[in-house]
Amino acid sequence: TWEAMYFDVTHERVMELAREAVKVGVELLVLDDGWFGNRQDATSSLGDWYEDRRKFPSGMAGLSKDVNSLGLKFGLWVEPEMISVDSNLYKEHPEWCLNQQGRGFRCEGRNQLVLDFSR
Repeated sequence: TWEAMYFDVTHERVMELAREAVKVGVELLVLDDGWFGNRQDATSSLGDWYEDRRKFPSGMAGLSKDVNSLGLKFGLWVEPEMISVDSNLYKEHPEWCLNQQGRGFRCEGRNQLVLDFSR
């Protein structure tokens, strides 16, 4: 969905794309960025891996069921190693990010931090 919609994904828009995809022989539809947290742009919500019910009222279960009913497989994009400063996860656990502990700055790039999986 990325090149077709960027962050502007909704259940109905994804289904419109899925219906067109079936016509040209696509077998797998992957829902990319924008489906989770409060993700409207690249500055927030990485790490908040819960569906945005405003965009997807029936959640991922409902969307995947509808996509599958067209004969398509359904995939879901995640970036589990990254976290946004503007996210609930960061607010609750800033210490989970890779960082120079004890230094007064974050190792931030592209509005993202890297999660430290060793913690």
